[in-house]
Parts: sequence; structure tokens; C-alpha cells
Amino acid sequence: MNVLRITMTVVLGVFLFFPGQALAVDFSIERSDINAEVQESGDVYVTETHTYEFDGEFNGISRGLVTKKGTEITEFQAFENNDSLNIEQDGSLYRIYRSGDDETITVTLTYMIKDGVTVHEDMGQFFWPFFSEENESDYENMVITLTPPSPTEDVLALGYGEAEGTAVTDASGTVVFNLGHVSEGKNGDVKAAWNAEVFAVEGTNGEIRSDLMSEIDRQEEEAAAFAETRGWIMNIGIVVLVLEALLLGIIWIRAWVRARGIKRKADSKLSPNGPPREIMSLMGTISFNYYHMLTGQAINAALLELVRKGHVIQETEREFRLIKRNGLLDHERILAEWLFDTIGNGDTFTVKEVEQFAKKESNQKIFQDYEAKWHAAIKEEVDAEQLSENISTRRRLVMAAAAVMIPFLILFPLFDLLPGLFFSIVLIGGFLAYVLGYHPRTLEGVMINREWQRVKKNPDTNHWTEDDQMRVYLYGIGTNDEKISGPIEKKFSGFTPSMDHGGIDVATLLLLSVAISPGFESANASASSTSASSAASGSAGGVGGGGGGSGAF
Repeated sequence: MNVLRITMTVVLGVFLFFPGQALAVDFSIERSDINAEVQESGDVYVTETHTYEFDGEFNGISRGLVTKKGTEITEFQAFENNDSLNIEQDGSLYRIYRSGDDETITVTLTYMIKDGVTVHEDMGQFFWPFFSEENESDYENMVITLTPPSPTEDVLALGYGEAEGTAVTDASGTVVFNLGHVSEGKNGDVKAAWNAEVFAVEGTNGEIRSDLMSEIDRQEEEAAAFAETRGWIMNIGIVVLVLEALLLGIIWIRAWVRARGIKRKADSKLSPNGPPREIMSLMGTISFNYYHMLTGQAINAALLELVRKGHVIQETEREFRLIKRNGLLDHERILAEWLFDTIGNGDTFTVKEVEQFAKKESNQKIFQDYEAKWHAAIKEEVDAEQLSENISTRRRLVMAAAAVMIPFLILFPLFDLLPGLFFSIVLIGGFLAYVLGYHPRTLEGVMINREWQRVKKNPDTNHWTEDDQMRVYLYGIGTNDEKISGPIEKKFSGFTPSMDHGGIDVATLLLLSVAISPGFESANASASSTSASSAASGSAGGVGGGGGGSGAF
């Protein structure tokens, strides 16, 4: 009963607070043909044919028809294959019931617009928005046809919004607006006027021909100006795109050629079979090679590196003692202060104490602050070595080149030059990738990176000293790379660890790494989860008020 009650509560909540989403129907309106037959009386008989494609279950379609002031919609009917469909009216919204599942249906709507035409002394004008910005559905292909009461060559027509520039008139006075795709939320008003002689109603309210012709001329002038400006922008844009593309290609090809050359030079200077040189500390080397991205095993490797260097000794598999503070690098001093002074008793600490410390909510901010300070100090060591080239001036020039494209991000879509917009975005992305992602290393920096890559590709360390093998093993632990640490683990897995205080060997490092790794992983997970959880908390648009749209339910 409790499960059923909870389920019903959730369902009711969805319907109450998100009714649109709960009742949403997946559909598209593939084609819409609207034929408005103007009558001598000034009324307009409209026939609409809409083809809907549904994905899933549906109950019917809807049509919104908001009338203009002084007009009225009457005789609304709906049919499918000449079969009448049930209709429900709610103000200006008509619901047409026709249920189904995964179907394509074509529904015909008919209605009369009473007094839809305003007859003046010289011409009778029909001015109507068959859809407006309130429409919430796309029309994939819309055609609107206006037919006069009787054939006449005296016709003027124009459109607004999505219908502007789409009017075509034939010899009989019929006007066709071929709108094509119409997106939701758009206005599109159609206007046509015929000689007053084709109407049975006496014309009033003066003449409108000159005003209509002026409006048509204005639209044509604006369209010509738009086309001319569009042409200029397109021509200038092509030149700019070509030059920017050439520049982008040159800087990336130059970077690629330089990288290949410096790698060859670095390989020629490195010993083919020797161990990696100790230019920086182990953590500095890892941070440099991995662009300052340290894994969760980094603390584990850093502690064991202090053991290897003789600053720390192991009391047991999970207890350590700091015996020498002199000679510690800044990040090693921060690590010692973090583990031995803050978590431990000043001389020793255990992995269990680290786990308990990180689990306590009041300590987690301290844990995270120390970790951030430690990372920053490692980065400072790397930066002090100047192993990356200073290309700040080059970056500024590249950013200036990218900035040239910014105006075109506005102009191209404004003038319907979408291919230009696409290529502009691609080029700007290429420039930003260079500015943000290109960090060329010096020869020494490439040599450091290449010699560790060699270890990964050819992990044969048999002829190296045990201390070099320990460095390689700890590098593999710190980077969580089994291709580096794995061969050494396999080689020394059968050896007996030496747990005295007289020194350290590879077998002991293997044992200590396995013993302390779960504890540090648990501590990191506790601190990180709390950080993550803290961060997570925290009227109608047509002419004269007319308009409408289409939908489904």
C-alpha cells in the first residue's frame, strides 16, 4: 500500500506541477495548405489541410484562431477523408479529436471569417495572420493561397514577418504565399487587395491603393538594400575566412613541424637504454608530464618517495616516522606538515589516522586546503625549471586574429549566411584551441617527457640500479600507469621485503604501496564527496490582435 501511495503521489505531482511535460505528444506538422476564398460579401471561407506525423500515442490536434477586431470565426468543422471529427472549443482554441498511435494523418479544417475583408472605395483588402508568435509548433512546409471572388488582374499583395517577400500573383488575381518552413514563435501576416468592383459591398473609408503601392515599394527597396548589403558581407566574409583559414593552418603546421624537430633532437641527445634523469623531484616530473593533473595515487607515491630519499622510515606497513626535515623541498615540507604534524603527532602518523581525519566533516576543509597548497607548490617547482616556452606574445596575436571573426558571428546569421557562420565558429575554435591548449616545451622539457615515454614503451630495467628502479616504480604508482609499475611489480613480487630501518628496497616499496593505497584512496574519496555535495546544494502577435497556431494532444 505504501509503495502504491508513493507512486500515485509522484504521478499526481508531475501532472500538477509539469502538466505540459506530462501530457506532451511527440509530433511534427509536415505540410500545411491554407486556402482562403474571398467572398463577394467580404466574408472569407477558409480550408486548411494539415498533415501530422505522430511518434507515439495521441488524442488529436489543436488549432488556435485568434480573431481581429470586428471579425468572427463561424462554422468551424474538421474532417479526415470526408469523415467528420468531433470538436471541442475553448475560446479561440479548437481541439479536434482523432486518437491513434504512431500514425501520419491529414486533417482538413473549414471555417468562415465573417467580415474578414475591409472594402474601401477603390479596393477590398484582406489582411490576416494565420499564425502568430503564440504558435508553439513548427510548420515544416506551409503554403497560403488567397483567391478573389472573381478573376481580376487588379491585385496588390504583400506579406509581413515570415511571409514577407513570398507573394506570387497569377493572371486571375490569386495570390500564393509559399512560406516553406516556419518556426514556432514567429509572426506571419498576409495582405491582398483586389479591385472594389469584385465585391458586392459598397466601399467606404477612402482609398488605399497608393498606400499599398508605397508599402510594396518600401519592402522592395528594403529587400534590395538587404540583398546588396548581404552581398558585400558575403564577399568580405569570404576573403576574411580564407585569410583566417590560411593563418590558422600556418600556425598549426608550424607548431607540428617544430614539435617533430624538437622530438628528433631530444631523442638524439638521450641515452638509448639509460634510466630517466633526475632533473626534478618525482612529483614535479609527474606534474610536468601530465600537465599538472595528479591522480588519486599521487599522495601515496609522494610519501613513498620520502621513504626512498631517507626522510621518512616505516615503523610498520601502515605507520611512518619523519626522521629528517632538512633538505625537504617546499611541496615535500607541506606534505610532511600535512601528514605528520596536522594528522599525526608531529613525528609519526598512521594510514588509519588519515582515513579517520578525512571522514570527520570538520577536518575536510583542512584536508582540501593542504591538498591545494601541495599541488600549488609542486607546480611552482615545475614553473621554476622553465621547461615550457614563453609564447604569450604569440598568443595575444592569435587572439587578435580570432577577434577579427567576432563581428561575423553576428553579421552572418543576421544576413542568413549560415555556412559563413559555421566556418567562423570552426576557425575561432581552432584559434582558441591554440591559445588554450598549445604549450610548447623547451628541448629539456621534451627530453624529460620522451625519456619517461621510453620507459613506458620499453620497461626493461634489469641493468639499472635498484634506486632507479624504485623511482620508476613510484612514477608508475603516482601516474596510476601499470605499464610502468607493472613490470617491476612482477619482477620483485617474490622477494622478501626488508622492514628494518637501515634502508629501503623495491620489494619493501611494493609491500608499502599495497598496504597504504586503500587508505589514501578512502581519505581522498571522503574529502572529495563532501566537497561535491556542498557544491551541489545550493496578447496575440498578429495584426490587429489576430493570430493563432497549431498543436496536438
